[in-house]
Amino acid sequence: MDVPSGTAAVDSQEPAEPVLQISDEAFLLAADEGRLDTIRQSVEAGTDVNTSDSRSLTALHMASYKGHQQLVKYLIDQGADVNAADAKSLTALHMAAYNGHSDTVKLLIRSGATVDCRDSEGKTPLIHASTGPFAATVTTLVDAGADVNAKDATESFTPLMMAAGLGQPEVVQLLLENGADKTIEDDDSDTALDHARNGGHDAIVKMLE
Repeated sequence: MDVPSGTAAVDSQEPAEPVLQISDEAFLLAADEGRLDTIRQSVEAGTDVNTSDSRSLTALHMASYKGHQQLVKYLIDQGADVNAADAKSLTALHMAAYNGHSDTVKLLIRSGATVDCRDSEGKTPLIHASTGPFAATVTTLVDAGADVNAKDATESFTPLMMAAGLGQPEVVQLLLENGADKTIEDDDSDTALDHARNGGHDAIVKMLE
């Protein structure tokens, strides 16, 4: 129980009040905010570590999205399902990769996360990571065996297309060095080069020509 400093309760010899389970909503909010002590106390009081909300989001999803690595480790150690998927089939690995939390991505993979898991749009964690300036995350996923030429299920976009179209030259270079095929076409017959041109990313255009 949190006690404000300076109150008489600090020096009290009375036993601390037992920690009670908190609501599922409060549990997930604590995970989102990275409040490890609150999560630990609630789990010790009996809260199901895999509890989820109406969108099937778990505490592990929340913590991974924000990159709360210590909390992620604790949740996994307590039995959190590392491959649990929400209503859009997003896993904790998708969420960590999307925000470029490389250390969390490494931890999830070491803990058994499926590297090429697919969300409801067929996107892999690598496709998500390739949308931002997350070279370290991309490297981590590639080193773990992620398919650099995976296509999503909506428009057949590859990681290279995403990086090229969104102006991520370092990621483009990494993908090319690791076997990304720049000749692959999406459903509109566009290649990564076309995406770079359409986005006005001249430096990437030169890399892909």
